[in-house]
Amino acid sequence: MIGSTDTHNGTPGNTEEDDKEIGNKGIVDIDPLNRTYDRWPLDMTQRVAEVVNPGGLVAVWAPANTRGHIYDALQNREVYATSGNRIQLRFFGGSGFNPAITDPIEIVKDSYKNGIPMGGDLPPVATKPQFVVWAKKDVNGANLERIQIIKGWADETGAVYEEIFDVAVTENVAPKGEETVNRITGDWNRKFGSEELKVVWTDEDFNPAYYSFYYVRVLEVPTASWRLWDQIRYGSDFSKEKNLVIQERAWSSPIWYSPN
Repeated sequence: MIGSTDTHNGTPGNTEEDDKEIGNKGIVDIDPLNRTYDRWPLDMTQRVAEVVNPGGLVAVWAPANTRGHIYDALQNREVYATSGNRIQLRFFGGSGFNPAITDPIEIVKDSYKNGIPMGGDLPPVATKPQFVVWAKKDVNGANLERIQIIKGWADETGAVYEEIFDVAVTENVAPKGEETVNRITGDWNRKFGSEELKVVWTDEDFNPAYYSFYYVRVLEVPTASWRLWDQIRYGSDFSKEKNLVIQERAWSSPIWYSPN
C-alpha cells in the first residue's frame, strides 16, 4: 500500500487538513471560493468539495535513509499508506510472539525474530498464525481510536470473502452520538483516543488450506476536514456536505498466506 499524493502545485508532503494552502489542481481549487463551486475536471458531475482532499503519504520502513535502503524496502513491500497524517505503524505475522513486551524497540526485535513484516509471505503452517500490530499517533495529529485487521480468503470453490476485526480499541472511546469536533474552532476533543495502541492477535478461524491475506487499518478519532476549516476561516458554505468531519487513517501492506 502506498498513498503518494498526485499534486500539481509543487507542494509534496503538504497533506494537513488544517493547512491554509490546500489544493492539488492549480486554478481549480486555488482559493476558497473556487473550492465551493468549481467542477472536478475528471468528473464534471461532481464539485471540487466532493472529491478533493489534501492528499496522502507513503511511509517506508528502512534501516537507513539512503536511496538503496528505501528502494529495497519498496521492493520488499515493507511500506504503508496514510490519508495524509504521519501515524507510525508496524505489522508482523508469524508465531511465538511475546505479548508481554511493551517497549516498541523490543516489540520490533521480537517480531522480526519470530515472524515476517508487512508485505511478506507467511510460510505454510499447521498452527493458527499470530499478528503483531503497533501504532503510534502523529506527533502533531489526533489520538488513535482503533486498530483493525482486514482478512480476506478464498475457499475451495474460489469464492473470495473479507472480514474486519477490531483487534485493539482505545479505552477512551467517545460515547455514541457525542460531538467530538468543535464546529466553531475546528478543534477535536482531546480526552478521546490513545497516543499508542498495540496488540498480538491470533486468527482463530484460520484454515491452512485457504489462500489468505491480512492487512491493518488504523483509525484516528474524528477531526475537522479541510471543508470545515474553510467554513470556519472564510465562511464557505458546505452546509450540504456530509464530510465536514473525517477520520484520518493508515493502511499497511498485506501479509499473504499460500497453502502447500
